[in-house]
Amino acid sequence: MKTVRIYTTGAYLQPVKITDEKGNAVWMWAVTQFEDETYYGGNICNPVARAETGEMLLMPDDDED
Repeated sequence: MKTVRIYTTGAYLQPVKITDEKGNAVWMWAVTQFEDETYYGGNICNPVARAETGEMLLMPDDDED
C-alpha cells in the first residue's frame, strides 16, 4: 500500500498492518502526530504517537502542575 497520511481533528493518521489475536493480518489507522490540546481526566496531557511502554504514551503536560 502506498504511504497515506490523513488528518482528523487534532491528529494525523497513517495505515499500519498488524496481526490480530487470531493471527490474521489486518489494516488499522495509527496516530503518527498529535495537534492541538489533548485531555485525559479533564487535564491537559501530552500524548506521543509511539513509546516503549503503554504508560509512556500518555504523559502529563510539563506546563501543568
